[in-house]
Amino acid sequence: MGTGFENKKNAGSDIVRHKFITYGTCVNNSDPKRAGRIRAIAPEGENLTKTKCDDPITCIKTYDELAAKNGTYKPWDVGDPYLFAPFLPLSLHVLPKVGEGVKLVSWESEKNLNQEYIGPLVSQPGAIELDGYHSGKANTAAGVGNKPTMPYAVPVGNPQINPKSTPLAAGKGSFINPDDVGVYGRYNTDIILGMSENTISEDETPDDTEETYPQILIRSGKLIKNNKVSSRPTANNKLTFIQLNTFPQTLTRVEVEVDVTTSEDIPLNVLIEYEMDRGLLCALPMNFTGSIKIYKMPPTDNNGQAPMCAAFGNSTNVGGVTSGPLDKQLGMTMTFTSAPSIEDIARQINSLISNIDREEWSKVLKQPSVSWAVKTFSNSVDLNNQNNLGAFLGNTHPLYIRPNSTLLETMDEGAPSMWPGPGTFDSVKSQVIILRDNISLDGVNTKGSGLAFEGPDGSREVKKQTKKVKEMKPGTPKNEQQGIITAGAEKIYLLSYNTTDLNGPITLNGNYGIPQAKFIDDIEGKTNSLVRGEKLIELLIKMASFQANHTHSCPGVASCPTAHDGTTTSDIDKLIKEAGETILNKNIRIN
Repeated sequence: MGTGFENKKNAGSDIVRHKFITYGTCVNNSDPKRAGRIRAIAPEGENLTKTKCDDPITCIKTYDELAAKNGTYKPWDVGDPYLFAPFLPLSLHVLPKVGEGVKLVSWESEKNLNQEYIGPLVSQPGAIELDGYHSGKANTAAGVGNKPTMPYAVPVGNPQINPKSTPLAAGKGSFINPDDVGVYGRYNTDIILGMSENTISEDETPDDTEETYPQILIRSGKLIKNNKVSSRPTANNKLTFIQLNTFPQTLTRVEVEVDVTTSEDIPLNVLIEYEMDRGLLCALPMNFTGSIKIYKMPPTDNNGQAPMCAAFGNSTNVGGVTSGPLDKQLGMTMTFTSAPSIEDIARQINSLISNIDREEWSKVLKQPSVSWAVKTFSNSVDLNNQNNLGAFLGNTHPLYIRPNSTLLETMDEGAPSMWPGPGTFDSVKSQVIILRDNISLDGVNTKGSGLAFEGPDGSREVKKQTKKVKEMKPGTPKNEQQGIITAGAEKIYLLSYNTTDLNGPITLNGNYGIPQAKFIDDIEGKTNSLVRGEKLIELLIKMASFQANHTHSCPGVASCPTAHDGTTTSDIDKLIKEAGETILNKNIRIN
């Protein structure tokens, strides 16, 4: 007889081999002894002694009916020919489900034939709930040529050999690392002894990884299934888990005082946008026609956010606001029609923005001295009364000057796919760059656009301020062990059977876990929110400080609302009102 490899090559020949392991299908796992036994038959049958069976679940019913009629055996009895005991110790084996494939093992003991099984055969870790016998043998020689069941990364230079391949990033961490010891459970659960998935991989640097340390991880809901491609699940980063770690050193944090520079940011108040008619710029000869518009910025956008100065730029979108389109915020427009040159338009724009910046409203309201420029004002600006443009805008600063989106595109990008006229893009772009470079405002560093945070005598940029704050920084690690137990879930209950004097005893319906309805209908009402100690201490310190420092204006009357150290009754009232949310953690409950 040849080697196993040679026999595999000759699997279709007439070589006769004694098989003590065959492939079978579990047809019943309801062992009345709960001893881990199953009933199983070979799905293809044995051609010499038994007829071929294409549907094991149906076949076992037929066999049992004939046995009952002929009195040959009883299911689950000693003489049951389809009864198999677990090959592995009962504490280690996994009971297959009905329809899953198993390896059937036969061996002789004295004059008796023992029948045992190993299984189930599961082709991929995403199919642990049930992997039928047809797909379960996919990774065996009887399967589909050992076709990969997970989408693996291909190593550079050698796509044929990939011993270190890993699942795609979307499923990373959902499956037990080959260097760890683990147990896959049914229904999206597992237990992992180790943490090799966090060690260095081919696409990481040492700074991205953690050193190895003892870890036990028990997980439920570790992955999100992909109903279209079962082999491509997504890692669930909100899984329910219990984690036990033992670290060789104790990490510490120390409180230090550092200087932090922050922006004295406030909402933008005025937006000044200028534009040119690109179609007329493309004409031959070139026609210089455009406008400049003055907007009072809306207080919020559709997301309820105010346009802040520090984050505002030439490309910031201010369309769609709660008070309506931006056009409703328009205060005035100055239109240029067939100007002599682009430089002439720049001079008119500079004059207008300088007058607005200095709040010289009489000059702003005055029409330009050239015939090709005209100022128009919105209905909100009453030119005959005090409610002029300045009153409409309110606070003039902070203001921002910029080109509109089309003009900005022409300045910064290449020619669009649809060009509107016979003039070349390069000639048009050169003119709008001249416009940009000739628009300026004293104190604003950039040409053509920029922020004037305050008026001419103040800061043009967002003000910076430096203050000292306390931060937690890594301290020197202590050379002593640090063990940590962590539980993560949307809701955590800590139950003690000996605690019965508060809300009554908690009685479980059985010892095989707690159903979801039991938590909501019974346990929730018999438990209390866990207290956040630091927040409770904060309230107690405020109360004690006020008690020690308060005064009374007269004997017998209420105390003054402000104590000597600055603590107020309003401070305490605020902390007490927020206590239900800040001091109590309603998602971690104890009895």
